Amino acid sequence: MSALQNVGFEVARIKGSHHFHRQCRALLAQPPPPPGPAESTRDLMLHVTGIDIERYPICQQGALRPLGILPPAPLAWDTS
Repeated sequence: MSALQNVGFEVARIKGSHHFHRQCRALLAQPPPPPGPAESTRDLMLHVTGIDIERYPICQQGALRPLGILPPAPLAWDTS
């Protein structure tokens, strides 16, 4: 049953999930979902794990920063 349930929710997530979830909650007489997290991902990870994900993992000095966006990997050659 869980496989069917997951497929149904995955499809709903892709195609207009807001309407689908509102309808499900209404049919099941459930309250609206709580508001999303107020803290950033970095703050959440620091609070939950005690690890600052923007620091270098070994020396814990300096901040990690994005340098650029990697291009998509080329498609593998079809050798069949």
